[in-house]
Amino acid sequence: MERFPTWLTIVFTSLLVTESVVGVFLNLYCGLKRKTTKRAKGNRFTPMLTAADALTGCITIPLLVSALFTPADDSLRWLCMATEVALVTTTVGTMVIMTCTCLDRYSTIAQTKINFFTEKRINVFKCIVFVVSIIGFLLPVISTSILDENSLMQTTVRTSRRCRHRGPIFFEFYVLLFYLVAFVTTIITYVQIMKVITRLSPPKVAPYDRERRVSQQKKKRTMRVSLTTICSATFLWLPFIVTYVTRAFMVDSQSLDVAYMVSMIIAFSTIVWNPILNAIIQGRVGREEQRRRTTVVPMKVFVTSNTMNTCLNSAFSLVSASTGAQVDKRHLPKISKESYM
Repeated sequence: MERFPTWLTIVFTSLLVTESVVGVFLNLYCGLKRKTTKRAKGNRFTPMLTAADALTGCITIPLLVSALFTPADDSLRWLCMATEVALVTTTVGTMVIMTCTCLDRYSTIAQTKINFFTEKRINVFKCIVFVVSIIGFLLPVISTSILDENSLMQTTVRTSRRCRHRGPIFFEFYVLLFYLVAFVTTIITYVQIMKVITRLSPPKVAPYDRERRVSQQKKKRTMRVSLTTICSATFLWLPFIVTYVTRAFMVDSQSLDVAYMVSMIIAFSTIVWNPILNAIIQGRVGREEQRRRTTVVPMKVFVTSNTMNTCLNSAFSLVSASTGAQVDKRHLPKISKESYM
């Protein structure tokens, strides 16, 4: 199998490195600057996972660049295997972060009405998912290290066909299994979110009930964002999974390898848009909370205005009783809350 053309390798490497670097900085910034709320259970643990996923990208970048520019030599099989493990760690780790973010969003919506998702249980679940993922990423290294030297050259997990010989089919399905597990976990989380939204949102809200109407609009907006996220992830990762399975069954083809690299670049864009989407959500929630705080003051002023109107009416009644003049109360000035806003 011949190498990619030099210009194509440079283009692929530049795009992947750019996406990884931007994703690392965005994940670190959003993870460390994220403000936790008292209502969101488990929010304190997610920034640490986000920072860990971003640091994993720092390891993936040099490995990926080295694997792309190395010649087709079996002596570098450990570099190829390390690159494969780093790629799986970064991609599935991003899905784990998405799942943890969904759990935080889920607990924020449910608040105290569902007692099963406590802060301790959510943190335990996140730790289990993270530990199992790390063990799964290390299994290819463990399984290949216990093999003898002759079979090691034929059974290592492969990053590209130019890097080593074709391995057995079960390694392809092993890596694909982690992608499918990440998909299923994310979809189940979003289904649970939509169930909670459907159950907690009232069918009809009175026009004067501003608080419940704002809460309902917030839940609908969260559901729309959730649907957008899962649809985007599905469309972005679907080409990568299709090309991955196709390469496992078909013969060596440079055009297929090019399609694989292009789909990988598209899939890696989730590292960039996922923290941006979370920042947009946090910004909307912050603006909504600020709008709520500003709407509390006019309600107090409205109570004061009612008291002042009562005092004015009483004063004019006393004046009319003492002087005997008839005062038409319809022409009295009314103090409303709009005059204070």
